[in-house]
Amino acid sequence: MADITQEEHMPATSFFSDSVNRRWLASAGVLSIGVILGGYLLGDGLTRARQADRSVTVRGLAEREVMADLATWTIAYSATATDLASAQGSVDKDSQAIRGFFRELGFPADALQPTGVNVSQYTDDGVTKFTVRQRMTLRSTDIKRAQDAVKRQFELVRRGVVLEEGS
Repeated sequence: MADITQEEHMPATSFFSDSVNRRWLASAGVLSIGVILGGYLLGDGLTRARQADRSVTVRGLAEREVMADLATWTIAYSATATDLASAQGSVDKDSQAIRGFFRELGFPADALQPTGVNVSQYTDDGVTKFTVRQRMTLRSTDIKRAQDAVKRQFELVRRGVVLEEGS
């Protein structure tokens, strides 16, 4: 007689009857369903994004001229001298010339305001010099008159005012 071992006496069990195998199979099934569902939703979202109306409508450019309601003009001028008092005196004289220029053009006195001053000292060939720079700003609601004043700014130079660049 042949030896029969214990293994041969065990009943044959189905793969699905083992609880560990069932857990692994259930987990794999849930994961597979999640991957399939996620892929479907992602693909559907991309398809909808492509089909969506993604256009911009440009209607053209309309331009029209609008008259400003406030004119501003900053006038920068300067004077240089070997002593500060002389340079300041020249700037004061220029300030009076500028005020007179705008008064003659019909601007009120309060339309012109000083907006800044700068004093610098330097040496030129051993001679100490001072430069005083002053800025005044014209603010007016009379746009036409301000435009005419800008056109006539060279008259300030004729009056001896040294205008800085950008005035």
